[in-house]
Amino acid sequence: TSGTTGNPKGVMLTHGNLLSNSLAALEVMPTGPDDVVLTWLPFTHIYARTVDHYIRMAAGTLVVLAESAETLVQNLDDVRPTHFASVPRFYEKVLASAASADPAETGRRLRRVFGPRIDWMSSGGAPLPPAVARAYHDAGLLVLQGYGLTETAPIITFNCKDNYKLDTVGRPLPGVEVRVAPDGEVLTRGHNVMKGYWNDPAATAEAIRDGWLHTGDLGELDADSFLRITGRKKDLLVLSNGKKVASACVEGLLQADPCIDQAVVCGEGRSFLCALLAPSWDNVRRALAEEGVALDGGPDEWARRPEVRGLLERRVCAALTDLSRMEQVRKFVVLPRPFTVESGELTVSLKLRRNVVLARFAEEIERLYRE
Repeated sequence: TSGTTGNPKGVMLTHGNLLSNSLAALEVMPTGPDDVVLTWLPFTHIYARTVDHYIRMAAGTLVVLAESAETLVQNLDDVRPTHFASVPRFYEKVLASAASADPAETGRRLRRVFGPRIDWMSSGGAPLPPAVARAYHDAGLLVLQGYGLTETAPIITFNCKDNYKLDTVGRPLPGVEVRVAPDGEVLTRGHNVMKGYWNDPAATAEAIRDGWLHTGDLGELDADSFLRITGRKKDLLVLSNGKKVASACVEGLLQADPCIDQAVVCGEGRSFLCALLAPSWDNVRRALAEEGVALDGGPDEWARRPEVRGLLERRVCAALTDLSRMEQVRKFVVLPRPFTVESGELTVSLKLRRNVVLARFAEEIERLYRE
């Protein structure tokens, strides 16, 4: 597992788990020898291992390895793939760099990045903000979201090209069952569910009960069996007044703003929410330039500028305008740099290691509440 909220656990996936998941996925994401896939996600993670490796092997599809994350945009131009899988962070960063006041120009820029042969793309590993999915859709690019866990080899649900809802993670794969428990937790069972946790029978018994894997995610199924993920049970913040806030929902809305690259919301046991914000500095500089403000120096200096804080305050308020009073971010820290894999703050699949981040910035967070 990625270890986003604790120490990673070893997951025992059998040949049957992997094969059943790959073949079931092929029924809803058809691909064949005429397709070309560019892959860049690490094969040390089950997402790329199944989606870009095992499924394509079963289909006889050509897979091209990107040189690196830094050369990915150039590699897209070199390869011109028909399919491409990624995590939301990449789609968000490309959209932020392509953003224009003219939506038509934004669309042209996005289509240039992914090339003329792209059929559809997939997103997984973390929630894809609906606003990002809509922006690509409006540009004529279909980004289909799926959902799964390391424990499920990994795909549980997926949107397919001919039947999708952008604000959902799709419908269960053939042979995979999904139901929502009375407390809102998503449960699943099928041939893709792991054998258990390595050398940890207690954790295995806790996760798999009566044949159903308890995912730890909160969600809801609509009338058409499309699943929406609404948060993580462990990521629900309980404020001092007892109000529960889904931090992932607030973070997703913040990160949909082109000036906010990353956001971490905190407030467990407190009377209001605070956040750590890593700006998208290129977009911040452009936005301030339109207001006649020039930023000199570097990110360490920019993070202290009152003009930057004022801009972000307005953006935060606008992003959360439809949420309740208790879901508003009252204070925040402006970080000069983003969270990275190298710093241990992100997993190799670019998911936030929340416990690491909150521990690392505990002093800054505490200062916000003291003030």
